[in-house]
Amino acid sequence: MLAQGKKFPPKLNVQLDNTSKDNKSRFVVAYLCMLVSCGCFDEMEMFFFEVGHTHCDADQLFSRTSIFLCDKDIWNFELLCQFVLNSCALIEFVEMIDSLVPWKQNIEKYLVPKHQSAGIQIYRLLRIKREGTEVKYQVKRSVHNFNGKWHDYKAREGECQTVTENNILLTSDIYDTFDQPYIIPPLPLTDGKELEYREHMTAVNGCAQRIHMAYADIQESAPIVQSLVDEVEAMRRGKVCPFNWDVSIYKNPQRRIESTVLEMSEEERNDYNHILRRKAVDKLYRITNGEPLEMDEIEELCMLIVRADPDDSNKFPFWVAEVGKIDKDRNSNTYKRVQVCWYTPIKRQSNALTPEQYLHAKFSPEVSARTDRRDKQAAHKAVKRVVDWIELDCIVVVFSHLLAGGKLPKKVQEKLLGDNFIKEACGLVGIHNT
Repeated sequence: MLAQGKKFPPKLNVQLDNTSKDNKSRFVVAYLCMLVSCGCFDEMEMFFFEVGHTHCDADQLFSRTSIFLCDKDIWNFELLCQFVLNSCALIEFVEMIDSLVPWKQNIEKYLVPKHQSAGIQIYRLLRIKREGTEVKYQVKRSVHNFNGKWHDYKAREGECQTVTENNILLTSDIYDTFDQPYIIPPLPLTDGKELEYREHMTAVNGCAQRIHMAYADIQESAPIVQSLVDEVEAMRRGKVCPFNWDVSIYKNPQRRIESTVLEMSEEERNDYNHILRRKAVDKLYRITNGEPLEMDEIEELCMLIVRADPDDSNKFPFWVAEVGKIDKDRNSNTYKRVQVCWYTPIKRQSNALTPEQYLHAKFSPEVSARTDRRDKQAAHKAVKRVVDWIELDCIVVVFSHLLAGGKLPKKVQEKLLGDNFIKEACGLVGIHNT
């Protein structure tokens, strides 16, 4: 956030996998308590996902990034960061971390014994909040109980769970006592690990020629090949990462100043609410309002209305598509173009649809019998979605989703009928939305 020029808000919401081995532990709670104690935030809430959360926004990023990287040549960490940043429009910042600290080993001496933290596994909502000079840590078992009371691990309402011995505050001064560095152990001297080491070296030697051809400059490509060799050789020696964190963000947190709420008359309040409702509808359907479309206005998995080609054999008045990828790589041939999956109308018969029937039709993804080898799930699919790259100037409407059954929302239909190119070139003149 600081690298992007952003400041800390009063409240931070954290979403984590429901695993007691890594995330749901007293060590994670201790770090979040330290953020509140240092003044970075006034309140923090941790929500742990339930079973079946693999379609959440965070996991979708992993899928987009995995598919984007599968056909890329990546020789160093700088290229990896660049490709990850360009893999999805929702990814705004990527950083390579080269300094680590064993938080668990250094902070454990300040925490209460493990048996006093027993019971955290059954809770899915945790809160850490500053009240005066105190930092209170409380929990809830159900995330749907909005009006329920916060309590400790023993379900005592209003009580707080103890995190540290003698309830000491975890301030930034604790970093001065950290004396255990992060150690990456060397490769064990076993037959299996030795074979793995040789395979890595063989892979580096096989890629050396491709690296030299990609850069066409031996002075630029040779250091890259040597860096790969050094990384493999470091597997034998191990590594010690000294603690050199920048703790200034904990000692002097940059807090965001909240805007002051002004007094409004009843008439001004009604006008203000009307504007908010209008903007909410525009945001939901992402209406372009006739202005030139920019790359930042398009997100992955959103829906598009695209002007149809007059020479199209299907004679569709317009095309419906879903955004798959957005290319922001300036060196790519598809820079500032959008990869989309086409949607086709669902027909009950083989007869062609009239323009008015097409406008009110139900749409579903167009598929082909070929499988996509780059898709990890291709072995379990009989068909793949038909995709193509399009230009921005052919997009008429950008909206969030289709209605139940695949129908276009009313707001999208109204915007669609306002495009003169579609009405005149594709025979929609005189058709009105009913």
